[in-house]
Amino acid sequence: MTPEEILKTASDIAEGKRDANGAENSFSFIADLWTVYLREASGMEATLLPSDVAQMMVLLKVARSVCGSPHPDHYVDQAGYSAWAGYLRNTGETQADAMLTQMAAAAEKRGSAAAWGCSAKSD
Repeated sequence: MTPEEILKTASDIAEGKRDANGAENSFSFIADLWTVYLREASGMEATLLPSDVAQMMVLLKVARSVCGSPHPDHYVDQAGYSAWAGYLRNTGETQADAMLTQMAAAAEKRGSAAAWGCSAKSD
């Protein structure tokens, strides 16, 4: 994919032009869950925001693109999650949960465990 195609695909997903497969989770909810997990598992006094979730999803996609095959969807997702992280950080963290949910669902729909690489096996 060209850089333009990557950004266009990410933009289409963010704008809801591509099917997000009816995702149920929101990034605010994920931030709440991850906050509780970090506090309980490590004793960290962290409070994650929806933009933090989007940033960590960028890092997840970076890891998948480094450890696995250079699947174009990794780069599309990085662009989309990065855009939403910036948007959320600049809008006070309260807007765009539905669009972040669309982005996560579309990424999950396009992805496959084999494409994610790093030879991780789920128990």
